Amino acid sequence: MPRSPTLLIHALPMAALTPYPSLTPQFAIHGRHEMAWAGRVLCVKLWGSFNLEGVQSLIKGLLSQVETPPARWATCYDLEEWEGVTPDAVELFLVALGNALQIGWSAHAVVARSASKVHLFSLQIERFMQGRIPYAIFATQPEALTWLDQQLESP
Repeated sequence: MPRSPTLLIHALPMAALTPYPSLTPQFAIHGRHEMAWAGRVLCVKLWGSFNLEGVQSLIKGLLSQVETPPARWATCYDLEEWEGVTPDAVELFLVALGNALQIGWSAHAVVARSASKVHLFSLQIERFMQGRIPYAIFATQPEALTWLDQQLESP
């Protein structure tokens, strides 16, 4: 039976973060992540291809990390081992990003050396990011973290 991600997305209040942990996976989780803070930057490493349940797991992890975030904070996603994401998962992830804007998310960087990964990620998220927060793609994490720190220091 096909899933209806649109119904799932519309059932979630845009301003509320709490519905995400209550989402019940229907299928096995695909995609793996790890995250840790580096100052005011939440570093997220992704592996594999993400389905809806994998993104739900990622969102739960993000929520646990940003329960009491700094007033201004940023994210750095390492896509070196990331392989993609399903369309329904992209929709849910974009809702989560919109909610993150309401709790001080101020800049975003992506680490990816592969032009095809940069292109794939950009197709799925770049339109969302334009004009909302500073966003850039880097070849290395140290470059990304330096840029993010500069973004967080500027008014």
